[in-house]
Amino acid sequence: MNLSSEYTVFIDETFDGFMDMSKPDGFFCHGALMVPTEVLTTRFVLEKSQRATGKRLFPLDLRKQKAYVAGFFTTVESYLLYHLRTEIGMDDDATQLPPDFSQLLESLRLKMLEEQRREVGDSRFIKDLMFLTANITLHWLGSGKHPMRIFFDPRNSR
Repeated sequence: MNLSSEYTVFIDETFDGFMDMSKPDGFFCHGALMVPTEVLTTRFVLEKSQRATGKRLFPLDLRKQKAYVAGFFTTVESYLLYHLRTEIGMDDDATQLPPDFSQLLESLRLKMLEEQRREVGDSRFIKDLMFLTANITLHWLGSGKHPMRIFFDPRNSR
């Protein structure tokens, strides 16, 4: 297989209690499946052949086919802590989180929810998280100079 072969990337997400930040252990998860486009084309042809002949196909062997999986997972609490640490980190004298950081987390949560209400649908949160997942993919495949196409199919059309 050509080392600079084109990849097709499929990205999908799942979440629970994240968009409304209703529970600290709510989560958001993105996964990316990166498959050489040549493999997908070959499998498509084989699947058509399978339907015609009734013969079983082999499953996709990720290592053999040079396909990759990447993922990103965060909880509501971790997401808020990340943003709180980022804000506090802007202060050159800060060396740790303040003792009242849990109160700061709650005010940050309310602030982020208010910002969310001013944007389209859930875009406030999805764009940050999608950026991280796409970044993983772009760096991984980009380091091998692989051209790529990314497909993202959100379930919620908002």
